Amino acid sequence: MGREHHCDAHLTARGWRQTAALHKYLTAHNSIISPQVVYVSPLTRTLETAAGVFGMPVHEGVDGHVDQGATLFMNHQTVVPGLRCQAGPIATTMHVVALELCRERVGMWDDEALGDDDDL
Repeated sequence: MGREHHCDAHLTARGWRQTAALHKYLTAHNSIISPQVVYVSPLTRTLETAAGVFGMPVHEGVDGHVDQGATLFMNHQTVVPGLRCQAGPIATTMHVVALELCRERVGMWDDEALGDDDDL
């Protein structure tokens, strides 16, 4: 894989499993941990992490019905082999704020570029 596969990368299947496990834990401890706002980097993998951890699946059978009080956070994703896993649409009842200040600046890919909004 070339370096282009690391620019604004999506979560892997393992990453989605980890978000599901954390979502289950937080749901079980909702009386202790109940954030109203989540701040994340604008990179795709952090937005997908927030969607997986703090979101809820949208019931697709009823015209993409979103539960009352929730807003659509992430559209359905199709598989792109080697780049993106399939994920259903996700809604959330909390505010998720993407801030450039939250973006990592150190690491293997210091100059990591943001992808197009159409890719999300």
